Amino acid sequence: MLENITLDERLFVWRERKSWSQAEAAAYHGTTSRIYGKWERGENTRTDPRTVQVNAEIKPLEQCILLRRRRGWTQLQTALEMEVSICWFKLMEWDERDPTALLSFWGI
Repeated sequence: MLENITLDERLFVWRERKSWSQAEAAAYHGTTSRIYGKWERGENTRTDPRTVQVNAEIKPLEQCILLRRRRGWTQLQTALEMEVSICWFKLMEWDERDPTALLSFWGI
């Protein structure tokens, strides 16, 4: 289980669950996409946070994405480390193929 999930990671997961772009999430929060992007990267803290339902448990595949982001790896870099094609990796990360290898790679 991934521990110490930060606000920026929770914002990222919240936006991904909604299938929103950063611009759409920024509009929801009443800010610019540039500022929202900084929030997601942890470069700027929120001074007037709007309530966001991001306290739900982070799902295993979401944990994989957060671990990849923490390492600063792209999908391609991770696919190369796993010795799988980028297409196969994306399908696992999007839960369109059995993600067992991906979960195992991250120790989840």
